[in-house]
Amino acid sequence: MKPLVSNIARVQEQDGNDSADTSVFFKLYEDYKKLDTEAQDARRLNDENYRTHTIFTRQMKAEAPDDYAGNTRATKEWHLKAASLAEYARDKLKA
Repeated sequence: MKPLVSNIARVQEQDGNDSADTSVFFKLYEDYKKLDTEAQDARRLNDENYRTHTIFTRQMKAEAPDDYAGNTRATKEWHLKAASLAEYARDKLKA
């Protein structure tokens, strides 16, 4: 998280306002609230995608060992999507 003092200066520069009034703090609050919401949404997308992977049970492996031996739990596309969603969520949480 960025220091509050530098954020106040940034907002004042954008507004052309030299005094630290309530509107500056309100804008900072809104910025943080927006970032927090985006981070929560990114995490929710990542969690929803994780629940879509295929789970191979012991019974499935016992019935068809050639089909499930050494296979991943999901396709390569699923893993790539999961990785990109995890990176997106990480970036949003860092902001």
